[in-house]
Amino acid sequence: MAGLMRLPAEDILYAEIFTYLSVMDLQNMKLAMPESDYLINVYLGQLKDVEWEDVPEEQRMNIAYYTRSLKTVDLSRAPLVRGAFVTLVLQMNETITHLNLRECPALTIEAVKPITQLKSLSALSVRGNKWVTNRFIFLLTGSLDSKQLKKVDFSLCLVTDIAMEEFLLKFVGFVIRGCQKLKRLRIYGCPKVTKEFKDSLPKAILYH
Repeated sequence: MAGLMRLPAEDILYAEIFTYLSVMDLQNMKLAMPESDYLINVYLGQLKDVEWEDVPEEQRMNIAYYTRSLKTVDLSRAPLVRGAFVTLVLQMNETITHLNLRECPALTIEAVKPITQLKSLSALSVRGNKWVTNRFIFLLTGSLDSKQLKKVDFSLCLVTDIAMEEFLLKFVGFVIRGCQKLKRLRIYGCPKVTKEFKDSLPKAILYH
């Protein structure tokens, strides 16, 4: 069999085994095969997405610690996530482009502060969270430097006209400021945002 090319063990694991396993399967493999620990950690660092709702709460921190390349983080199906976990995910993955924190009531503004480090953020949903107040909007406006932001959902949040004006001045500003990529903004059901303010916005960016 001298003519056959032999693949390195890590290539076989990546191509033939790891890609077919859930992150919990990988965690169990670590326990059963301690020698696989390093390769699994490297593999976790290359994942673009994790289905966190399938991961038991007590295991989420362990897995999040090794992620480095996540593009999509959707926690809307795991609403009772803890603040420390979300903070870690945001800190470890500056590569995130789509972040969905819809209806995650257990979070706080302090927990999500690392959002401001996400330079490639394209879509953000914080719909239905009472912690999304003017303070949160001012945090984004003052610190977030994402020139890729295109879609934002602030629906059913406690924000006001003043905060929305600040946000839009930055992210839908003049072309020369390089901030005109925001194309979709949802603020439906925000009791403190007035009809007059909504009527003053470009109709093309509002969506329901």
